[in-house]
Amino acid sequence: MNSSKKAANNYLKNSIAANFRSAGSGAESEQNASAKTVSSLKDVPDEVVITPEKQKLFDLIDRAAVGDLEAAGEIAEGYFLGTFEDVPNYEKARKWSHYAAKKGNAKGIFVQEELKKLGY
Repeated sequence: MNSSKKAANNYLKNSIAANFRSAGSGAESEQNASAKTVSSLKDVPDEVVITPEKQKLFDLIDRAAVGDLEAAGEIAEGYFLGTFEDVPNYEKARKWSHYAAKKGNAKGIFVQEELKKLGY
């Protein structure tokens, strides 16, 4: 792992730990809950692996967030086909296709129609 990725991963881990520690600054029960959460940080991987499929999804979400309907339609299609996960996620496909179809996107309309055939 190159030094910039290692530094980014260390920063991420330390930020998560700091957020959990600061969250427990209330009653004793809250501190106990926070301590349990912080102790579970040992399960946080040293390196976060982002697959090309996940990166594509992140990029599409960024585009959809600024109103790109083509991106929203591609997200709906990807969830419908199982591109972003090991299996199709019809619930997420339904949400994205509804948004895209409502704005007139052809892929969103198509995915919405296919989901209706499957009972979603």
